[in-house]
Amino acid sequence: FTQLYTASDGTKLDWAVIQLDRAVDSSHVPLSVATASYSLNNGAALTMIGYPSGLPAKVASSVVTAQQTWGFYTVTDAFGGNSGSAIMDSSNTVVGILVRGNTDYAVNG
Repeated sequence: FTQLYTASDGTKLDWAVIQLDRAVDSSHVPLSVATASYSLNNGAALTMIGYPSGLPAKVASSVVTAQQTWGFYTVTDAFGGNSGSAIMDSSNTVVGILVRGNTDYAVNG
């Protein structure tokens, strides 16, 4: 990539936006990202996917459990290393980013 965009105040983030330095093969289609006007209802189906702590892909399903002005809550099977993972709705539109998870596995070796 050629550019990494971060918070202007220098805080650590669980996510990043990058700009690629070359075209992407047309067989790789990016996910749609919801805009600020997008809304979810309580009970809406969600899927989280990420690669926590370098582990293989972790995919977990959940539903919206509560709404806030800044976003929504869900209860999903996520690890601490899943922070920054995409949260998608039933049409695979990215509607959020996971910001918390629990480390409930042991690293051996």
